[in-house]
Amino acid sequence: MIKTIAAFLAVVMVVFIMGCAPADKPESVVTNFCGALKNFDMETASSCFLSGDAHITNPYTEENAESQEFFTEQVIEYLTDCAKKMTYTFGEVTTEDDKAVVPVTFTYVDASPVLSATLGEYITQAFALALGGADDSALEDLFGTIFMEKTESVETGTATVTVQFVCVKQGNTWKMESLSNDAQSDISNMISCNIVQAMEAFGEE
Repeated sequence: MIKTIAAFLAVVMVVFIMGCAPADKPESVVTNFCGALKNFDMETASSCFLSGDAHITNPYTEENAESQEFFTEQVIEYLTDCAKKMTYTFGEVTTEDDKAVVPVTFTYVDASPVLSATLGEYITQAFALALGGADDSALEDLFGTIFMEKTESVETGTATVTVQFVCVKQGNTWKMESLSNDAQSDISNMISCNIVQAMEAFGEE
């Protein structure tokens, strides 16, 4: 009987201690999100949000890659490796009641110089191939080949951006609110190493 009571009290004490445990800091959920972002683990990234929806997608999925036309397997592998080099630091967190704003400054690879060099050479060669009756597949392969050659000779830069993550406390845990449009754009550029932004700018020109 004494052992049974002692065991019961032990369980009660554990539950009590867990119930009194301090809430996670808002930085914790943002750290989880940033780590998932570097590894393109969108399922984990989504779980960091109140809605369970990160509102961002992996730009290198088959569907998105096809929409970009020139994201060949080699290019995707290169950009994925670059994205993993991303680093980040936290700014001063401001907390009011159950809401917090966590500023994070990201430093990431800017591969837009590689793209610019690629496009300059690609346009000339692609024009000649097109006149010769080359199909879209041949043109895409040409782009990938030139791009990978330029990665060996053109130096990439670095870019920085600060994203404000808004977090809300739920019980003893923190979750992130949906990203603003600006934050979504910044993160999209970041995980694509500015390639998507550069392609869009080139298309407008």
